[in-house]
Amino acid sequence: MLSLVADHGGKVLQRARGDDAEGRPLEIQLFEFPTIEAFDAYMADPRRSALAPDRDHAIAKTELINVQLV
Repeated sequence: MLSLVADHGGKVLQRARGDDAEGRPLEIQLFEFPTIEAFDAYMADPRRSALAPDRDHAIAKTELINVQLV
């Protein structure tokens, strides 16, 4: 799915690895999209939806949080 991000004008700013202990995430990814509409288009992309079963099989939890860098 990361390859689809660029198709919507987005980019991966940072990937961080955790220890996966006690329910903490193993990986966190920080994305940037030029507009909320670009992000919405990425989320609605049918190619992303088609890959969802593979993601769900490989990843225990996906949580999206909208943030602003300061």
